[in-house]
Amino acid sequence: MKIRLAFTAAILCCVSIVRGDEQLFGFVRGAETLPAHRWEVYQFVTLGEGKSEGTYYGTHFETEAEYGLTDQFQASLSLIQHYFYNKGVDGERDALDNTNAYRFGGFEGSAKYRLLSPFKGSH
Repeated sequence: MKIRLAFTAAILCCVSIVRGDEQLFGFVRGAETLPAHRWEVYQFVTLGEGKSEGTYYGTHFETEAEYGLTDQFQASLSLIQHYFYNKGVDGERDALDNTNAYRFGGFEGSAKYRLLSPFKGSH
């Protein structure tokens, strides 16, 4: 199962053509904003696996679209989704019902205003 999941993730990474900048610190937001009227889309996939007994996979999917309203102000909207697979996780510490299900996580909005740029010569 782990090999199949790793292989699928590797194929998905190789097939897509992406242009844009990266999130250097994962979930931490950087100071830079997008230029006015530009947009970017990010796809985050986070896998949590393993408990002291049984089989556990918890996958968190977040699709985020960012849009630069001005050169200093940007807004974003994210779609959150989850997938859980639990089987035999019934110990004293981690008692979970057997589950093989998708769960809608909701929407998340955010906005960012840049006062200063970390790059020299920027305004």
